[in-house]
Amino acid sequence: MNNGIEVLYNALNKEITLRDNIKCTVRDITVVVDANGTPRQNSTFLLDTSGRVEGCIVISALNVTNSSVYPTGGIFLSFTQNTTSVIINNITGLQPNQSYSLRIVAFNQ
Repeated sequence: MNNGIEVLYNALNKEITLRDNIKCTVRDITVVVDANGTPRQNSTFLLDTSGRVEGCIVISALNVTNSSVYPTGGIFLSFTQNTTSVIINNITGLQPNQSYSLRIVAFNQ
């Protein structure tokens, strides 16, 4: 009983993490898009979990080409999924021809 209460206490005191407690994959990728938001290179990442991906969000975007050039708006991904990976088809909100490091969370169903 004490172990169960300790786990609950820790969870309620900011000890819940995405990677350990939510069925998701967190990945860092580097991407360059053209003027239409299409990645210039193959942008794929492997999934940590099985099943259908419900959606992806970008939680961090850092411009590694020029740190004074920022995204133009909210960053949204369109993607397709095969069995073990996510293929990014389009990304809105990024400046074209700039290299960005993106941290993406893919939530499973």
